[in-house]
Amino acid sequence: MGKAPFDAKERACRILSYAAWTVNRFHAQDLIEKAENQGIDPMLEDLLRKNNLLIALGKHEGKPKRVNKNGLPQRIQTDSRPIP
Repeated sequence: MGKAPFDAKERACRILSYAAWTVNRFHAQDLIEKAENQGIDPMLEDLLRKNNLLIALGKHEGKPKRVNKNGLPQRIQTDSRPIP
């Protein structure tokens, strides 16, 4: 992960983890997998997997996503017009 100071790497891991598991960006998930395969500091690896574990346990700190009865993301109405 380069020669950056540990605190910069820590912040980068938190941001990447958020993008991968909370926002559900597949490219970010692939970057995490690639970093793990190349070998990174175990503490940083834990940070990259932290949000994934919290989501799996149902203890995610972020705003819960609304889903419909089929488990798909629910469209949220932002104005008075009906949703098509």
